[in-house]
Amino acid sequence: MAALGVSVRLLTSIIEEHMRFLIEEYGFSLTTQDCGREIQFDFERGLKTISISVEMGSEPVVRIYGPVSQFGGEIVPSAERLGINRGMRYIITGPTEDFSDREAYIQDVAERLLKDEKDWLEL
Repeated sequence: MAALGVSVRLLTSIIEEHMRFLIEEYGFSLTTQDCGREIQFDFERGLKTISISVEMGSEPVVRIYGPVSQFGGEIVPSAERLGINRGMRYIITGPTEDFSDREAYIQDVAERLLKDEKDWLEL
């Protein structure tokens, strides 16, 4: 179990380091939730959420939630906030990624957010 604790601490520091720009440049706040075998990192600002969830031993899953009116996509009932329907998108980094290198993967996610979601981040 101690090794799992080290992995969680390392993963937390990797995500905080590479996703810090969301807090510093775009005003998001970070909440972390330990769900047993899974840990979830939610970067939130208003009705926008960038969620990174990781089950130990699996690749991170990165989802973006936002108001359907700004964001498009299908309505996700469980993502509704303050009476506003929100949609969800996944950040996909490509089929050839080596998920064993979590730091490179999270860095790639950060780069894709800045490239592909910049307009949404700035809304």
